Amino acid sequence: KQWYQRRVAITAGNDKINRSLDQHDQSILSESEDREISLLEENEQLRSQIKRFKKTERKSKAKISELSSQIDYLNDEIEKNKMSLKSSNEQIKALRAKKEKSTDCDSALIPLL
Repeated sequence: KQWYQRRVAITAGNDKINRSLDQHDQSILSESEDREISLLEENEQLRSQIKRFKKTERKSKAKISELSSQIDYLNDEIEKNKMSLKSSNEQIKALRAKKEKSTDCDSALIPLL
């Protein structure tokens, strides 16, 4: 009879330990699943951010390319304008020289009149 009571007590103790272990395992499993879900959600958010950044980066690169083309065009226009100004300055110098020759001729003719 004592042996039987001891056996019942041991079995009850084992059952209690097993239930406790099962609860602990279930708790760990639940925490692990919650953590996995959390990490998957965070992963998805990061992937979404990366997509947005890549899209923004592509738009930025396109805008930079467009602005670079505009800068090249404006630089070409500046060079054309410089050449035009240089040509105009040379024409002005030539006209002044011609005018001075004309004035010199007029001054030379005045005493003859």
